[in-house]
Parts: sequence; C-alpha cells; structure tokens
Amino acid sequence: MGIRGGLKADPKFVDARINLGVVLYRLHQFPAAAAEFQQVLDAAPRHPQALFNLGTTLIEMGQADQAVRPLRAALAEDPKSANTHYYLGVALERQHKLPEAKAELQEVLALSPRHADAYLALSRVYREQGEPRLAQEALAKAKELNPRLEP
Repeated sequence: MGIRGGLKADPKFVDARINLGVVLYRLHQFPAAAAEFQQVLDAAPRHPQALFNLGTTLIEMGQADQAVRPLRAALAEDPKSANTHYYLGVALERQHKLPEAKAELQEVLALSPRHADAYLALSRVYREQGEPRLAQEALAKAKELNPRLEP
C-alpha cells in the first residue's frame, strides 16, 4: 500500500505522516515536510517526534525563531533528548540568544558527552561571547570526536 496509500486509508495515520515528512525533509522539500509534521500535530499536539521534526525543518527553512516553540514543546515531552537540546541550541544561536544557546548546548554535552556537533556549535557561541580560549577548546574537542567536521 505504501505511505500515500496508508494516508488515503486514514489521513490521520501518524506514523505514515511522519515518515512522509522525513522523506520530504531528506529531499529538501522543507515546506512540504513541515506541512506533514503540522498535520500530525493537528491530530496529536504533543507528539514528540513531530514536534522535533517540525522544529528541525523550520531551522532548515531559515525560521529559527519559529523553531523554538516546537522544540521546547518536544523537550517538555522528552527532556532527556540530546538531539532536541542540540537543535534548540542551534535555533537560539541563530537568534543571537547566546546565553540560552550555551545552556542548551551544555545540556547536550551533559546528556551525550561525545556529541561533536554540540562542541562545534558551542565553540561558535563562545567565540561570539568573546571567549576565544573556550571556543578553541570546544573546537578542538569537536575535531577530536569527528575529524571531518568543518568549523
């Protein structure tokens, strides 16, 4: 039957809508992906995966300010999600809310100490806050964990 067949049979079929949204996201069809995740949230407003996916999609669309709400809501449902903390930190960084971004990125590292992307983002925050030594240390840790990372 496939994803679209499942959606025709039951338009509110949550897993199929999330899967379709993920496929659209991977195809860089971000507005269509966001619409799928929003439809899931219309049926299940506190669905953590749909909230997370909507937040990350909004970041990709250049709408970091709008991404904060669904990412915070996803954390209310799953406060130990390192990836959700990471993307919330990225969204806050893009809004130049550096103290909040720093706190989220530090939470990522408390939950997942080997999260190279969090160290990389934290290095940018430290640099923006005028803390070059801490920025360099975070960048070095990011590269140690993932030598292919581009600063």
